[in-house]
Amino acid sequence: MMLPTFPELKQLPEPPYFCAIFISELSESIEGYDEMDAMTIATASQIDGFVGFVSSRNKDGAGIFISYWTSLEAIDAWRKNSVHRMAKEMGRKEWYTRYVSQICEIKSHGIKS
Repeated sequence: MMLPTFPELKQLPEPPYFCAIFISELSESIEGYDEMDAMTIATASQIDGFVGFVSSRNKDGAGIFISYWTSLEAIDAWRKNSVHRMAKEMGRKEWYTRYVSQICEIKSHGIKS
């Protein structure tokens, strides 16, 4: 299993802040997946309130993607974004055999750098 790198975060805000967690398992039909993944990350980084992300995927296709946000409103803007909506539709139809999406509030954090 590949271990995640540290989050590519500008700087974590003081809690509370939020994260969107996406745990998934890739299907065998992933044509266009890598390109859409890059596009969605680039698009998310342009949304006001985006802080950063961390992700990891093992060789069997199981993965986790965690994005960090300053507010629930920012996550909602991401949820409504047309690029993100297109990626979710392709994910449902082609790329994922199963997934779970969760929104969490971070009430405290510890950092050692």
